[in-house]
Amino acid sequence: MAAPCRELKHTPHHLQLSWPPTPHQLPAFHAPHNSPDGISSSIRLWIYNQALTHCLNLTGVEDHVKNFRPQCLVLTGYPNSRPALLQLVHSFTKNVGLMVCGHVKTVSRRTNFKELAQDHARCQRWLSEKRIKAFYTPVYSDNLRHGAQFLLQAVGLGRLKPNTLVMGFKNNWSDGDMRDVEIYINTIHDAFDLQFGVVILRLQEGLDISHIQGQDELLSSHEKPPVGSKEVVISVSLAKDSDSDSCPSKTTSNQSSPLIMRETKSPLSLTDQRLLESSQQFKKKQGKGTIDVWWLFDDGGLTLLIPYLLTNRSKWGDCRIRVFIGGKINRIDHDRRVMATLLSRFRIDFSDINVLGDINTKPKKHNKLTFKELIEPYRLKEDDMEQEAAERLKAQEPWRITDNELELYKAKTNRQIRLNELLKEHSSTAKLIVMSMPLARKGTVSSALYMCWMETLSKDLPPLLLTKCNRTETELNRSRMTSLHLSVKEEMVEKFLDAAARGHVSEVSTLLSHVPSLINQTGYSGWTALMLAARNGHYSVVETLLSHGCDKFSVNSSSQTAYDIAKFWGHTHISNLLGRTDDSCRRVLPGSDLGQQENYFSRETLDRLSGKRTDKVWLEAKQSDPHTVYLVFSNLSPMVSSSQEDDSTGGETKLCRFRYEAVEDLLQKPATVLIFLGVEKRKKPSSSSSSSSSSQTEEGVQEPPAWFALSTDEDAAELLKRCREKNCSFPKSANRDLLKLSEDEAGVVAQARSVLAWHSRYSFCPTCGNSTKLEEGGYKRSCLNSDCRSLQGVHNTCYPRVDPVVIMLVIHPDGNQCLLGRKKIFPVGMFSCLAGFIEPGESIEDAVRREVEEESGVKVGPVQYVSCQPWPMPSNLMIGCLAVAMSTEIRVDENEIEEARWFPRQQVTDSLFRGVRAALTVPPRQTIAHQLIRHWIGMNSNL
Repeated sequence: MAAPCRELKHTPHHLQLSWPPTPHQLPAFHAPHNSPDGISSSIRLWIYNQALTHCLNLTGVEDHVKNFRPQCLVLTGYPNSRPALLQLVHSFTKNVGLMVCGHVKTVSRRTNFKELAQDHARCQRWLSEKRIKAFYTPVYSDNLRHGAQFLLQAVGLGRLKPNTLVMGFKNNWSDGDMRDVEIYINTIHDAFDLQFGVVILRLQEGLDISHIQGQDELLSSHEKPPVGSKEVVISVSLAKDSDSDSCPSKTTSNQSSPLIMRETKSPLSLTDQRLLESSQQFKKKQGKGTIDVWWLFDDGGLTLLIPYLLTNRSKWGDCRIRVFIGGKINRIDHDRRVMATLLSRFRIDFSDINVLGDINTKPKKHNKLTFKELIEPYRLKEDDMEQEAAERLKAQEPWRITDNELELYKAKTNRQIRLNELLKEHSSTAKLIVMSMPLARKGTVSSALYMCWMETLSKDLPPLLLTKCNRTETELNRSRMTSLHLSVKEEMVEKFLDAAARGHVSEVSTLLSHVPSLINQTGYSGWTALMLAARNGHYSVVETLLSHGCDKFSVNSSSQTAYDIAKFWGHTHISNLLGRTDDSCRRVLPGSDLGQQENYFSRETLDRLSGKRTDKVWLEAKQSDPHTVYLVFSNLSPMVSSSQEDDSTGGETKLCRFRYEAVEDLLQKPATVLIFLGVEKRKKPSSSSSSSSSSQTEEGVQEPPAWFALSTDEDAAELLKRCREKNCSFPKSANRDLLKLSEDEAGVVAQARSVLAWHSRYSFCPTCGNSTKLEEGGYKRSCLNSDCRSLQGVHNTCYPRVDPVVIMLVIHPDGNQCLLGRKKIFPVGMFSCLAGFIEPGESIEDAVRREVEEESGVKVGPVQYVSCQPWPMPSNLMIGCLAVAMSTEIRVDENEIEEARWFPRQQVTDSLFRGVRAALTVPPRQTIAHQLIRHWIGMNSNL
């Protein structure tokens, strides 16, 4: 007896769905005349059981291309507050998908849940009277974002759950508090995080009419005033709702619930008249016109699905769909044919397809100036203030736009300006524009800049829908495209991939000669012809594909490149071909004849004489020698003497050198740690003094002075008092102050500090836990327990150890960009090379590849060693390398670093040599990161 499920006329098979019958579709049974609403309680119970059963059964239905449909959570406020938004969404969800009208009621006083329940009943009754198939769900919250989070997480039952958030554009964003803009943008990001699609509707006049009195008769048939009482005229005001998109109005009495408004005492202003007329435009039949679809990238298909659903409604039936896509001027006809084939496979009727070959043209100068004026009030302007003040202001007002941000997203900004120019040129007369929403990575683009992008893109246009699918929807629609788009082109792609997999060079060459665009086409799981040939070891096919310009850096669904696949399957000859430097990597990495560079902390001014460390008599004699030099350390910081200049002027810093008489008492202290560093290196005599030198050698030349490092914490203060006239002190910040030493003294400090740091960590034997004693000039600690296993032979913990660290500059495949990252502890604007510790049993090359992928998600191929640097913080060896990226997509691990970006060569050069620091600051010159960047800048990119 059940009526069949209704389907849309000419519904494409990707929209067909076996949906459980709703109450209005159930069979009509005869009900007793005395039952309320003509339906007996038994029938009501039967309907309830059927609805509950079907709802539970749907929970076991997997997502599929044939049962996807937009199910919308619409932030309408009161249903009659934004009629244009309500009517448009209802047009493409009626009898197709779920629609929930969400209402975030912001309150600062005590919540009234009784009032909330009354509003729910009234508004749901109003929706039924207006024949709008939707549910009304209000929530109390302190702001829009928190209320939207409640709705996004809790609304729905099983599969009857929204998957798309629909909002109005915040027209009044520039006039209000920017904290409200921050809340608005974060609400969008929250929807993306919860796997919701997002649709934003903008009307130039605005959406919110709640401040206009007499705009509707809500509950007029159910809420009649008592006899003899005077009817009160009250506006339906949402002044307390933070999602309002029009200017606030004067408040009236009792604004907590929507009541009837019979008449108004004052005429509407011209602005309100236009707003009211605009709000009703989707209730009437649209007439002949166009719905313009701007499909700028594959966002999952919602941009095409909504126009299709609309044109199947009687109100929009006379409208034609026009599609605009980006393309290249020399391929316009080809791109148009491909798009037409796709739309016909989707059974979507269209009137025209426009390929925009000039989409990447620079925007007009006056429009760029207009955008500059728009963002001016929201810029941080860090160059006009101290760095600390800029950091403090940015922390207080995170929505502000930095100069670095503007520079980094300059291309994306120009794209929004250019798109607005094209929209005005091609779609100024459209009934509705549907286009892909500009995206911004959460936490990297400020709210003000993102809002300026959307404002610039959508201003002075007909009604505009900005859409972005959720991840599940994107995957489903891509799957749908694969299953439907079985055209001649796809058959040719399959034939091409099969030829590459079988190693048929002639067939691959023939297909490429006819259809060059096949070169980078993908098949199952994103595998290209190059990957298939690399997997099966077909060297000649790989060589042919590379000669035709195949992209060897593309990755499949498992994030593998052709290089990774060849290496995994043991095809060394192919992996060498894909990774060798005489190919595209030659322009990225220099040759093997790298000039060795000397890094800070690396200069050896002392001869360590390691053979003398076991000679106790010689060491004791050197300790009491009046020419011996002693360096005093406290808490791993050396005593230094600084000039009277202010630190900011870069005053000179030198090591304090002491003789035996000054430290004789300290040497007797049992807690003192003494390290033999070496003796001063002899300078080679000049030819003019060779005769005198030879005579001195015959008579016997006195040995050069020895150097010792002495660490004593308890007596450091006393010694410091005696040296006060020398302006001596211990640096407070070793990481900063040690970089002020000369390069000769920095190398000595690196040696001493690293050994002393080892002593501070290994005062006790790690094998048995007993105390240890110093031996061999401070380069060995031996356990005092005669039965300890560490005395049985050489034990790693008996000698100083160094922790190896790889630090790498990752170069973009084009050779003109490098990858830099930053941690939270870095100063504002500073970016550096990625780095990480080498794990046991790991080579330098493997460590570089692992660390780069862990921190940034970028895969690297060829790795080249450049130089190394001792880094006494406390005892690391920084191994500097260059690496060529095999992929370019960045996915930052926030547990490792805060951010990573590709920086162009010119921007890095400006920061390195010209002092342009607004957008990027590189590490100081004493670091190996600085030297790696400088080394890359000096390389020829051969482009």
